[in-house]
Amino acid sequence: MPGSGKSTSGKELANLLNRQYFDLDDVIVNEEGLSISDLFNEKGEQEFRAIERQCLVQSIAQEGPFVMAAGGGTPCFFDNLELMNKNGVTIYLNTPLSVIASRLKNDVSRPLMANHTTEVLYEKRKKWYMQAKKEVRSHEELLAYVTAHLDPS
Repeated sequence: MPGSGKSTSGKELANLLNRQYFDLDDVIVNEEGLSISDLFNEKGEQEFRAIERQCLVQSIAQEGPFVMAAGGGTPCFFDNLELMNKNGVTIYLNTPLSVIASRLKNDVSRPLMANHTTEVLYEKRKKWYMQAKKEVRSHEELLAYVTAHLDPS
């Protein structure tokens, strides 16, 4: 979900595992030269999702292990989740909706949050989120899982 802590946790995990880190939204912005909000406004969600898919495929094709923070909607379109599950370990950071809502209440940079409550967006997406290889409920649980199950080499 947006605001769940994917980017913050991803950076920490990459450091812990000594792996390259990237945020898929940053890849999209660098590729397109527009912010995510501007892409949504100028091209619409359908075109944004096609660009997101292309950037996901390119990112997965790179050499070497990495940690990626995917956008909250990434697993919900095309066969993105299947692609991510096939090529790595997907982890759903299941942050309480009340925490997410609090984090996002003054954030105007997330286009879908302008028209959806946190609860509505979660209900639309949860069936994909639940298909991740692992679900964790906190940053601490995430770190414990990674430390116990993923090889840093």
